[in-house]
Amino acid sequence: MIIDIENTGGGLTVSHYTEEGEVNMLKIPVPKSLQFVWQKTQDYDKAKDKEWLSWDGKPVKKVSSTKFDKYRVVEILEAVDPEITKPLWDYQTPKKYFVDIEVEITDNRADSLDTENAKNRVLSIGMASSHGKVLVIGLQDMTPERILKIEKRIKEHFKDQEGDWTFNYRKFESEFDMMYTFLSKLVPKMPLITGWNWFGYDWPYLLNRARRLGIDPKIASPSGVLLGKNQIPMHVLMVDYMDIYKKWDRVVKIRESNSLDYVATQAIGIKKITYNGTLKDLYESDFDTFIFYNAIDCGLVHYIDRRLDTLSTFFKIAEVSKVEINRALSPVWTTEVLMLRKFLERKRVILSERKEENHVKFEGAYVKKPERGIYEWIACFDFASLYPNTMIQWGISPEVYIGKNLKEIPEGAIRTSSGAVFYSKEGKEPILKEILQGLYSQRKATKKKYFECEKEIEKIKKAIKTKQ
Repeated sequence: MIIDIENTGGGLTVSHYTEEGEVNMLKIPVPKSLQFVWQKTQDYDKAKDKEWLSWDGKPVKKVSSTKFDKYRVVEILEAVDPEITKPLWDYQTPKKYFVDIEVEITDNRADSLDTENAKNRVLSIGMASSHGKVLVIGLQDMTPERILKIEKRIKEHFKDQEGDWTFNYRKFESEFDMMYTFLSKLVPKMPLITGWNWFGYDWPYLLNRARRLGIDPKIASPSGVLLGKNQIPMHVLMVDYMDIYKKWDRVVKIRESNSLDYVATQAIGIKKITYNGTLKDLYESDFDTFIFYNAIDCGLVHYIDRRLDTLSTFFKIAEVSKVEINRALSPVWTTEVLMLRKFLERKRVILSERKEENHVKFEGAYVKKPERGIYEWIACFDFASLYPNTMIQWGISPEVYIGKNLKEIPEGAIRTSSGAVFYSKEGKEPILKEILQGLYSQRKATKKKYFECEKEIEKIKKAIKTKQ
């Protein structure tokens, strides 16, 4: 599975996971014949390759360039020898690191929550790996005997869960040294970094605190680039576990809160560490428990992941749509890539066109005004996959959209209630219909396998009980 794709000028550097769950960089040279981008042309005679058209049927031409847009990058990967790109598409589970930070509490408590200004020191950073190791880095000394005691406390706290933990602690002389080491040495070596409310608090605080200390956070990326609004280091996979929990979890039925303490209690029956006084008091009076507290918060997210397995949904979306995992949360990008591949089969291409955006508000779902009263007979209807099935049935797809509120509507065209008209001039199946039918078939086949596995599991359980 791909983490990120970097255009290096005349080539691509693609980060992906190996069978061992580590990150590997695959360098793909792009031959001269593929070093171009597509542009629309108004003159059909200037379209050098008349076989190809834009997705909406306009003439296009090739313009020599090594600065490939995002759509052209996908096309290049499709054109490269499949033997070279094969490792990019294999489903591999990365080694996971569950990270949590503790920030200094001062008289103005709001400063510790202010991620934008990040005025308070980062006191410790905890990291729990999916292979049973916990490392906490901090600013105070700790003897080997105290480290061993914390390890025993961690094992006792998680005694009812699977796995055996080892614990280590490393002290830094200054916050600058600790932050620099974490960003430059540790982050690039962690195949997957996640945490609870990671993008809501921990990561933005670390970014802005680093800048305040005079550290460029770009050192966290092997290529020195931060991507998107969350400023994720290129070639490093970062996920906010709270976000994907809210989006995809189906295990926790009652959701009174999205706090780590509540979700951990509901999912695995273990709460966060409780202590007397404030976190500031704990840091000053019982540093060992403070570090233990940091370590447990990391471990809780690990066990939530073990129980809910929400990350597998995230990975599966990336695998099925063949997009970078870092961009799999974008339904727009995954849809565009699925469509791009189908268009390529028809000698059509998607161009990266910059247009002035006109922000238009659309009416949401229709809700009928209720007629108040008491009724004896009530019926409720739930349509399976209503939107995709509607698009499949009526052939709704962008390339067959021909306008709105047209005076003359071609025979066989579909006109929606909003006045939009869809018509395939070439008589071909709409692209989205093909894609959705394929995904729907995969979904049905997967559900069937799931239920077959469930039956087998029940048989095995009954056989075990009989033998006992």
